[in-house]
Amino acid sequence: MAACTASTAGEVMKGHMCKEWGDYFLFLGSEWGMEGPHVTRYAGVETITYMGNAIAIEIEWDRREQRIFVLVVKLQDGQLPADYYVSEGEVVRIHLPKLLSHCAGGSPSDYVSSHNESVSQAEEYASLLRVYADCIVLSGDWMVQ
Repeated sequence: MAACTASTAGEVMKGHMCKEWGDYFLFLGSEWGMEGPHVTRYAGVETITYMGNAIAIEIEWDRREQRIFVLVVKLQDGQLPADYYVSEGEVVRIHLPKLLSHCAGGSPSDYVSSHNESVSQAEEYASLLRVYADCIVLSGDWMVQ
């Protein structure tokens, strides 16, 4: 899996499918102080990752499904976990809608974008990240089974 990094976010976004909607998430660097974006491609999925001190935000574009998925990742020793959903016996990745249903209430489906275009999906998920920032960043018990 080859990673692409650059000194400016604009350089990273060029040449990737996410270039149409990646700007919606630039606030993760400028406002949340996360490092990124780092872009990876693997098996039809393009992922933009922003790394914080304790968590990372992964925005995945799945070409087959034509959907954007946003995951909150609990870092292990400041690094992305080796495994996907569970690593070393603990949940380390959770989809944003599931996380929000636990900390803000409701069903995960209440937080899933109903839009078909990637730009609209990105705009909606970026808005959810901003609105529920405290829930995402400050909650210590958000990783649930």
